[in-house]
Amino acid sequence: MDIPTSDIHKQSIQSFDTSKLLTNAARQRDVRKLTDFPIIDVDAHHYENESISEIVEYFDDPVLKQVGQLYAGRGTGAQSPFLPGGVGYQDIAGRVLRYPLRKMETTPADGKHRDVHLSLRWMDAMGVDYCCLFPTPMLTIGTHPQTEVEKAMAIGYNRWLLEKVCKDEPRIKTMIYVPFNDPEAAYQVVKEFGDHPSVIGFMVVSVRYKPIYDNAYMKTYA
Repeated sequence: MDIPTSDIHKQSIQSFDTSKLLTNAARQRDVRKLTDFPIIDVDAHHYENESISEIVEYFDDPVLKQVGQLYAGRGTGAQSPFLPGGVGYQDIAGRVLRYPLRKMETTPADGKHRDVHLSLRWMDAMGVDYCCLFPTPMLTIGTHPQTEVEKAMAIGYNRWLLEKVCKDEPRIKTMIYVPFNDPEAAYQVVKEFGDHPSVIGFMVVSVRYKPIYDNAYMKTYA
């Protein structure tokens, strides 16, 4: 892959590996003896949009599931109907290389999900014993104009994450995404996933209309 630089030339990169990227972090881990005491990362992200073709298979709504299968496949040439687009320069104009290069990274074909391997690589490099993993693009889906889409994505993502990622790695925990724009769906999500051993909490993002103290949510809190 060719990466643009500040002049007319380009930097050609043939491979990418998280462990190599974090070589200096691993050195600091050893110097500071970070493996001598437990470390828990409670704010660990992954990129669930890279697994959207798997997530839509967990949708309950047959229409949204069919739409999801279409857009997760070859698409239509239009934007995705599920995840709102982001605006910003989080990659610092391309200087943070893991964004464009992460798709080049290979993982073992051992039955464990790709996200498990990628998570363990950065965790091991920095001496992290446990992490709380949650989504990245979905952090803005609370502003989606269709409540049923947020509900479908929340339930599909939660089921996929627990079955495909957390199940195979006890070091990875999560906070369940709660579709807060639908109070009844929020209640059902808490009931369905609340007792799962990999669930350590619940996450509410991008609330638009109802405040969190609205009476519609009281049975969920109870």
